Amino acid sequence: METLPASPGFGHVLQMIAALAVVLGIILGASIVLKRLRLMPQAGGAIQVKAIRALGARSQLVLVEVAGETILLGVTPGQITRLSGDKSAPSTFAQQLEDVR
Repeated sequence: METLPASPGFGHVLQMIAALAVVLGIILGASIVLKRLRLMPQAGGAIQVKAIRALGARSQLVLVEVAGETILLGVTPGQITRLSGDKSAPSTFAQQLEDVR
């Protein structure tokens, strides 16, 4: 007569699910900490993000260094605007209107 292997009990299943939840929590927590501390490796080195300041839920000021030049950018979901940096950057419509007067 053949005997079937015993199936894991309900307690073992709960123990496996709890262990999986702990491992996933550790992975998620580590990724959040690495992003906050900026310890994740960044591609290249030509562009360096110096500082980020949140202005609202989806808009930020970003201070970036590119080829030795520091640039302040305004970042929203729809666009990225250069706020300061090289004077040869295109001027805004308001600045062009003032130049005409």
